[in-house]
Parts: sequence; structure tokens; C-alpha cells
Amino acid sequence: MIRHGKPLRSFILNCRTTSAARSIYIPPRTSPRTTTAEAPSEAALAQFEAIAKAQQQAPQQHRPAGRPRGGRHRRIIAPARTAQAELNKKLAQVEQLTKSLEQEVRLREDQALQNEKLSQLEREKQIGEEDIDAVLGVIDEPHRTAAAIGDGSTDVAQLKTSLFESPVSTDLPAAIAERLSPAALTMHTADERRQDWKALVANLQEHSYGLAGISSSDFSYFLKAVPLAQRADVLPILHEMASDAEIKLNKRAFDLTMAAYAHKGEVRTVTAFMDQMRADGIEPDAYTYGHLLKAHGKRRDLAASVTVLKQMQLEGVPPSLPLYTTLMHTCIKVQDYAQAFEVFDMMKFLGTSTNPDRAVYSSVIYAAAKTYNIERALDLYREMGDRGIEPDVDTYANLIYTCARAKKTHVRAWELLVEMRERGLEPNRNILNQMLYLCGATGELSFARAIFRQLCTSRDTYPDAFSLTCLLTTYANYNPGVFSPVLATAVGPKLRAAFFFNMDSHTDAPAEMIPPFLPQPMLLNKLQVLAESRALFTFFKDMKYSDSDNKFNLINDRTVYAYLTVPDKLANEEEFMFRWRAETCVARVDAADQRTPRTHHLYTLAISAFARNQWSYEAARGLWVSRGEWRRHATGAYRLHMTPEQRKNSDFLFARGMVAYLARTERVQDALDVVISSAGQFAWRAPHVQPLMEAAQKIEDEETLRQLRGIVAKTHRRS
Repeated sequence: MIRHGKPLRSFILNCRTTSAARSIYIPPRTSPRTTTAEAPSEAALAQFEAIAKAQQQAPQQHRPAGRPRGGRHRRIIAPARTAQAELNKKLAQVEQLTKSLEQEVRLREDQALQNEKLSQLEREKQIGEEDIDAVLGVIDEPHRTAAAIGDGSTDVAQLKTSLFESPVSTDLPAAIAERLSPAALTMHTADERRQDWKALVANLQEHSYGLAGISSSDFSYFLKAVPLAQRADVLPILHEMASDAEIKLNKRAFDLTMAAYAHKGEVRTVTAFMDQMRADGIEPDAYTYGHLLKAHGKRRDLAASVTVLKQMQLEGVPPSLPLYTTLMHTCIKVQDYAQAFEVFDMMKFLGTSTNPDRAVYSSVIYAAAKTYNIERALDLYREMGDRGIEPDVDTYANLIYTCARAKKTHVRAWELLVEMRERGLEPNRNILNQMLYLCGATGELSFARAIFRQLCTSRDTYPDAFSLTCLLTTYANYNPGVFSPVLATAVGPKLRAAFFFNMDSHTDAPAEMIPPFLPQPMLLNKLQVLAESRALFTFFKDMKYSDSDNKFNLINDRTVYAYLTVPDKLANEEEFMFRWRAETCVARVDAADQRTPRTHHLYTLAISAFARNQWSYEAARGLWVSRGEWRRHATGAYRLHMTPEQRKNSDFLFARGMVAYLARTERVQDALDVVISSAGQFAWRAPHVQPLMEAAQKIEDEETLRQLRGIVAKTHRRS
């Protein structure tokens, strides 16, 4: 977490120091072309011609040849001096008029530039405001581990994030489109999701004229058409072509360029183009600085973001609402939630132009959830209503995520779900996943089955691995005959109408994507739970369906773990061993094996299940023999993916499970042998051997108790 010497407000409002010098790389550019001045008015030209004519009619001032010097000559010079004075006066008028004309031209050029800027702003508004995007794109998706976020299941989200970037336009400027081959245009317009802009730019580069004769406006609109994710890949070629064609970049082209590099977090490149803007006479504004802030935000550099705001204040550029929003998102991404709250309070303090909008409220509600400050999150929601700000799906997603984490607000989460549907907002997969998580914690299987079935009705909301993991967890925590307390509340009838009475609702998913639920709203016993959970897992494991956009793969290490917890919690040894052998293996030996390689977590789960349920000794012996093979296997996770410290911790946890199992199955001497043989390797303490001590006390085995006390005391002395 980044901490500063003084609050963030003092950095922004009271800063007086300049930012540190930066290493600057200026992209190669051709010298700017000479600007053509606007023609002067007809009245000015007429006045100029009159003065020039007067100059031509002035008397010639030369001395006649052979005339003697004397007083008579001085009498001739007097009128000549008068004429010279008149001529000088006329020349002064011409010079003054020239200066006036130059000033008028400059004024007209400034006015034309201002008109062009206003016109450009109007065009931008017609295309779409390039503003900060959805909050969940910056914020990590709720209830995902660091590993899940790292493999791209989020950027919250991913990240939907594109600071100051409007929706992609598929229209190409006519002057550029006519230089592309018919095949390239056909490929480009056939399917937006498969557009290959590298191939398109390469085709344009092969044209004999390239970008010659293309205006700055058309070039910037062509940059706008390139999706943000692909733009940085083609920018070097496009800028080289623009340089060859002597196209002068306008501010819009600079902004679109910096937006692409900011999206990739390339701070130095964004800074270089900002410096090039200044060299070209274009001053950066708040919109331009937004790209630099976004680049720092991508790199999670909060200190650099604060420095940018200080620099803006020194240069007299007032920060806008999107800039403060970006700064707050950076605070959230680096988990500096206190700074995020401070930025939020400051936005309300600075004035109406920076008053938080709906996206900002959604973000700060999420920050409150991450700090487990449920009361503050609900207060912020009420504050939104007081300010007349309507919540959207993202707002409800963060609120439900907040309330689903605490038992005391579970009912409030269901109320929010009903409320958003009454507002005409359909819950997305993220929100329904949060409700599935809640059901998993409370064992409300009827709700979980209904919600999961609703997710399966559309490709857009089709369940993911997290959805299936939550449903399997709900199966594991199911208590037959126990009804959900939510049904007894005021929202109970509405929930029944929303989820239980639409089991035959319309679906746009193909039949091969509909999972095999039992045709009843409630499961009556544990055997039905085991049967349905096995059928669902097998269905998703064997599902081969995929479309052009998605590959529906719902099976991973977490779903397998949750799948095994169902027979563990329902105390069915036969079903547990069937799933253990059918879905896991020590290590894969060929690609055809679809089983999941066993991990430390799976072995810990298995030995804990045996100890808790006191299953058969033969199966338990097979388990620790299997783990010995896993430890020795050359390609197993134990050797390849665990550090020595992790291996030691894993061995200790399994040894504790063995001791607990042997003690609870009245094999006291075997359990004691495990403790004695590993006393030099592991730090056995009293809680670790508590099951064995209880078993020894039960049979009054004083010798075992004496030895255990000695081992524990030795551990204390070593520590």
C-alpha cells in the first residue's frame, strides 16, 4: 500500500512544487507545413492600392546633372523635402496597414481554429462521449481469488475499461476506404468480432498512394475506427505512413494515439506524444492528461497519478470528474481504500463540476464492501437516492456483493435483487453468481437450483466455473427438510414468483446446453442431492458445445474440489471414493486422460473427510499410499509447483489428518507412532494432537499421554 506524507487533498489542493523531469522520447516527425493565411478583405485591398498609387505619383527626388551648388539649389530642395516627408508619411501608413492586416489574419486564424475545435467537440458528442467506462472493468470481479484474477477472469473486471474511449466505429473514411482492395473491405465488414486491422493496414500500405492526400481529419477518424485493443499494434505503421504523406496530426489524432498506449500502460510513450503535442503548438488539456493518468493506473502507480494532478494544477488545467474517478479507481486497484474514500469526499467538496456520478458511487460502494463496511455501503446507496442518482446494474452488483458477505444482511441482498427487477433491470451473471455464493453459504439449494437454471437460459448469462462451484457448495451444505428463512419474509412471495414459477421459461440456448436437473423444485433426500450433483458435473465435463464467441469450460481445480465436498459433507464414503478415482489422478500420463491431477488441497480434503466421517481403514491406507506416490512422482505438483516450505506445510497437514483419523478409529498406537516418527520434523503442539489425547484419555492410556506431553513440551522449549 502506498502511503504519502500528507493527505491526498493536500497533494492536490496545496501543492507548490514542480514535477520531476522526465525522460522524453519524441517520435520522428516531418517539419510542419507553412500555414496559409486567410485572404484580406476587399476594403483593405482597396486602401492598400490607393496608398501604392499615391507613392507612384510622388515627385522624383534627384539632383539635375551639372547644376552648381548654391542658394538657388537650396530653394529647389525645400519642395523636395516636403515631398519626402509626405512620402515617409505614406510609407508609415502602409506599414501600419500591413500590421493591421497581419493582426486581422491572425485573429481570423484563431477564430477558425476555435470553430474547428468546437466542431470537433460536436462530432465527438455525436459519436459518443469518450469518458470513463464501467466500474467493474477497473475493479476486480467480486469474490475472485488472485489466481482467478490473474488468468483474466475479471480486469472487474475485464476490465470493460477504456478511459476516455467511446464505442468503436466500423465506418471508414471514404478517401481511405477507396484505396483498400475489395477483398480487404469484404473481410473487414463481414464480422466485426473477427476484424484483422493489421491485415487491413498492410493492405493500405501496399497501395501506391498510401495516405498521400488524406486530410488530418480523415486520418484521425480512421484511427478512431481501429478498436482500442488493436490500435497500438498498428500505430507505428500508420504514423510512419502519415509522416511520409506529410499529414499533420491534429489534437484528436494525438488523443486517440495516447489512448491506445495508455490502455497498455505504456507511460513513457504517452508522455512522449504529450511532449510532441506541445512541440506542435497544441496544449494538453484535462482530456489529454486523462490518458497519462490511465497509463499510471494500469501500472497501479498511485504516487505517479498524484504527481500528474499536481502538474495539472501548476499548469492551470482544472481536473475533471473523469480524472478524479480514474484516481479513485487507481486507489482501489492498489487496495488503498482509505485514499479512495478521501478522493470521493474531495470530489463532493470541490464543487458541482466534480460531484460524484453513478459510476463513482458504484466504485466507492465496492471499496466499502472490500473493507467489510456494510453500513457505509448502504448509507452511500441511500445518499444516491437523496441526490436523485438512479442505480444501475453495476450499482446493484456491488451492493449485493456487499450484503452477501455477511450473514446479518443476507435478507437485504435478496431484497436488493427483487428491487432491481422491479426497476426493470435484469440481473446479469455477476449478480446471480453473488446470489449463488450466498446460497452456498446458507445451503438454500432450492434457490440455487432455480438461479442456476435461469443462468442456463441464455448464452449471455450462461454459467461459468464460479457458478458451478457455488452450486456444488450448496449441494454440500444442503439440509433436507430445512426451508429457507427468506421465504418467510416480505420478499418471499416475490422470490417464489421470480424463480420457482418459471421452470419452463423460454431459453435461447440450444438443447445440448441445458443441464439435467431433476424435474422438481425441491430435492427430498441426500440420495437425490448426490445423484443430481453427479449428473450435473458429468454433463459439464462431457459438454463439447461451443460457439464462435465462447468455449464453455466449467471444470477446473475449484469445481473438482467442490464436487468432492458433496459426498464428504453428506457422509457417503462410496460416492466419495467413486468421484475420487473417476475425476482425479496422481498425474496425467497422456492427453486423453481428462481427470484432474491431484493437489495438496485435494489430499488435505480427502484425509479430513476420512477423519471426520471415520471411513474404512483400507480406503484410508490407500489414500496415504497414493499420496506417497504423488510426492515421488517426477511430474507431480509436489515436485514441480511447490517450494520446500510449502512441501513441509503440506506434509504436516496430512500428518495431522492421519493422526486424527487413527485416533478417532481407536488406533491409538498407530497415531502415536506417526507423531513420534515426525517429532523431529514437525512442531507438534497440543491442539495438533488433541484428538489423540482424547482417545488416550478415553481408554486411560497414561503412557501415551505422558509421551504426547513430552513431545509438546519439547516443541515449546525449541520455540
